[in-house]
Amino acid sequence: MIKNLYFLGKPSKEKFGLFISVGFLLITLGIIDLVLNTYFEINITSFLPRILNYFTPIIFGFLGFHYIRIEYTGINKLDNLNKNINSNWFNSILTLLIIFALIIYIPPLLNWMFFDANFIGSTKEECTNDGACWIFIKIWFPFFLKSISTFLGLFCHIE
Repeated sequence: MIKNLYFLGKPSKEKFGLFISVGFLLITLGIIDLVLNTYFEINITSFLPRILNYFTPIIFGFLGFHYIRIEYTGINKLDNLNKNINSNWFNSILTLLIIFALIIYIPPLLNWMFFDANFIGSTKEECTNDGACWIFIKIWFPFFLKSISTFLGLFCHIE
């Protein structure tokens, strides 16, 4: 799939500095493009056609992972990265998709769970924010503990 992509040459230990710097630059550019598009609605690749523009973070990251895929570098962390998550093009795309999903979904989840949540109160009407309502957890926590201990007591016989 990527055999004709060697305009810088094949990634090797001899050109280690070039490929590592270009690879990490492309991966960083892909992450920056995703963050700017998602949270700030700034499109740094707006000069490209819209369909290509949508996939540029994946393309940048894929090319970056391709350039840092060197068989043996002598750097233990980079060799482990290449062996575990960057061994082929499919693994590098899956890694990018997971990283991008975490970047997109973790901040709104934290916002809902903690920053916009209600922690103080004793009734349902006191849940006024758009975030999670932790009031019920506070009220029902003793019952949760009782049911868990009852459940565990059925299966764990300590003599």
